[in-house]
Amino acid sequence: SSGGSGAASAAHARGFEQLLAAGPCPRPSEVAAILSEELALWSRNPRHATVILSGLARRRLPHVAQVVLNLMLESRVQTNVFHYGAAISACEKDSLWEAALGLLSGMDEMSVPPNEVCCNAAISACEKAGQWQVALLLLSGMPAKWLVLPSLHAPTACSGSSRSACEKAGQWRVALSLMSDDMPAMRILPTIISYSASISACASGGHWRLALELFDQLLLSRMTPDDISCNAAITACEKGGKWELALNLLGTMRQVRLAPDEISYNAAISACEKGQWQLACGLLEALGEAGLTPSSV
Repeated sequence: SSGGSGAASAAHARGFEQLLAAGPCPRPSEVAAILSEELALWSRNPRHATVILSGLARRRLPHVAQVVLNLMLESRVQTNVFHYGAAISACEKDSLWEAALGLLSGMDEMSVPPNEVCCNAAISACEKAGQWQVALLLLSGMPAKWLVLPSLHAPTACSGSSRSACEKAGQWRVALSLMSDDMPAMRILPTIISYSASISACASGGHWRLALELFDQLLLSRMTPDDISCNAAITACEKGGKWELALNLLGTMRQVRLAPDEISYNAAISACEKGQWQLACGLLEALGEAGLTPSSV
């Protein structure tokens, strides 16, 4: 009835406000007390839980979102991909890459197949935290449960001697080949978002060759690059001093009808200024003509 629906909505709004009032790090017992009435409703309509978790993600409350999700599991409330996606997104906003991986791994244990939102959010969390290796392996399709750290009390394939093996550059080339050879057979394919995050992670980590190889994979997959992926690739050229490639990428942006912005120009100028000062001056002039501001660095 409409009365019952109104009461449920009121209880839902009241529960959410109480969660916000509990602060960023409430005790699990506090959350359990707040949601004692809600849990019964969630068993009948899981969408209510999705709204709560999504709201917590928007408010940048990852710890609360994780506590709520754990409480759902303990109370045997059925969890789905939207619940996990909201919780992982909450972690992504605060660069909590370990927590994001833990949640992604937990999906496998609960037989909840991840979707693009979950995987992209986890990759983005790794990128923001500078964990380019983990971002790249996630992009290659490696199960999250193999990447979770021992501190999360979950199985890992990157501990002890395995970690040393993972750190060798050859492993990342294996990951790149997996993307082109094995990913088409998987249920989830890389998207422009996951590619951009991984290219950015590699560029930030100083691994410009891998960043450019990822960009090549993106083009080979017939995706249209966006400004984020192009800027990340140009930044990688800057770090590698590859001014020719930086200029080529500026041309690629124009070919796909993307207007180079301040990041694009400034990174290309930085790549050219060490030995190619005339080109750098030309780019600086083009930047001004476009109404953009040169970097102070």
